[in-house]
Amino acid sequence: GLVQEMLDRREFSADAHQVVVFPTLGRLPSARVALMGLGKRAECTPHLLKLCTATASRTLGKRGLTSVEVDVKELPLTPNEAASAVAEGAVLARFATDRYRTGERRDTHLVQLRVNGASAEALREGEIRGVAKNLARDLVNEPANVLTPVELATRSATMAGEVGLDCEVLDEAAMESLGMGAILAVTRGSEEPAQLIVLRHQGAPDAAENAPLLALVGKAVCFDTGGISIKPAADMGKMKGDMAGGAAVVGAMRAIAELRLPVKVIGLVPAVINRPDGRAWLPGDVVTTMAGKTAETISTDAEGRMLLADAVHYARSLGATHIVDIATLTGACAVALGGAAAGLWATDDALGEAVRKAGEQAGERHWPMPLLPEYREQIRSEIADLKNSGGRMGGANTAAAFIREFAGDTPWVHLDIAGVSSSDKPKPWAPAGPTGFGVGTFINLAQSMAATSAAPDGVEGE
Repeated sequence: GLVQEMLDRREFSADAHQVVVFPTLGRLPSARVALMGLGKRAECTPHLLKLCTATASRTLGKRGLTSVEVDVKELPLTPNEAASAVAEGAVLARFATDRYRTGERRDTHLVQLRVNGASAEALREGEIRGVAKNLARDLVNEPANVLTPVELATRSATMAGEVGLDCEVLDEAAMESLGMGAILAVTRGSEEPAQLIVLRHQGAPDAAENAPLLALVGKAVCFDTGGISIKPAADMGKMKGDMAGGAAVVGAMRAIAELRLPVKVIGLVPAVINRPDGRAWLPGDVVTTMAGKTAETISTDAEGRMLLADAVHYARSLGATHIVDIATLTGACAVALGGAAAGLWATDDALGEAVRKAGEQAGERHWPMPLLPEYREQIRSEIADLKNSGGRMGGANTAAAFIREFAGDTPWVHLDIAGVSSSDKPKPWAPAGPTGFGVGTFINLAQSMAATSAAPDGVEGE
């Protein structure tokens, strides 16, 4: 009767993210019971359950409670849906941004989690998803003096060995031999050498040669000063997070491998530091990309699209039938959509919708944006094939139009996560800092392709 009494007294309203813990005084085998609010029953989704579990786990951790049993039998979800969401939420709650603080930490984390009526496979999938997202968050949280392009490549290779991915790292000499002039231009001002990380998941052993090959391409500027077109000093420290797109690809590839999805996926992560020195890339320079197209440099702070130009073209050369790139690309997209959604541009409606749905299932919103001829006209150069910036007006759209030039006729989607890759304010379920946005989208997209053994929603491979 105690729970009913708390409800009657309005001490517990069951609003989403409300958590109440009370002792059982020996009336139950458990020493304490925690009530976790989920809001209205009709609005209970796996994503909400995941976030509320993270909230509850953080609350329990502050109390030093490390062993929890969760009852999901009465939820309007299947037991396995609920179990996977609970496990993912519990793992996500472990993320912390204070790893470089010295001294004793007060918070603890769940050590043991049991979910009544759930399969081990569902719990394992939730754990895999949470670990993958936390990997991306940890990478973004690292300072640039620790996570250099070489260090990112080293960690990616170590992770690949742990989960069975093939990993190849192209150094600057290899990129030069391939003609990747855009990536090499961006890195010219840095003593830290660029790396192009290539992660391969082979999928089903008996996959046909012409089976769809999904390429995930993530921008990884481990620090972005803006180069010669240098950024203002205020908040420049946040530019250590300009590799969140690459981190999302690394995290997602880990989960795709651990889930053993029967679909072929490659992850491409061009990693650089963009900074000024005596050899740095200059405004006005004309750069020749791997595709052979030339680009006039308007701003060296428009470096992300240069990395993606070469990486997207390279994905095509590796046989990708579907390409999705992800990047903290433009402040213009953050201004347009704020922290509510990422921008989505697509040359193929079916692939674009598949990405949007995959994100919705993961609680990661992607808002469709236009690819109009006018944006291509804004990046037309008088002295080269393209300009790397079309100016302030429609800046997110002209950036997408630039990358589109290198996707050719391969179905392609571009995700601009500048406004959603990090949160400035803490949430009940997470501290302020990296969000791991994109990891869930990519896992779900790969799962949808694996489930049909074909391209998502009827998109046919070339």
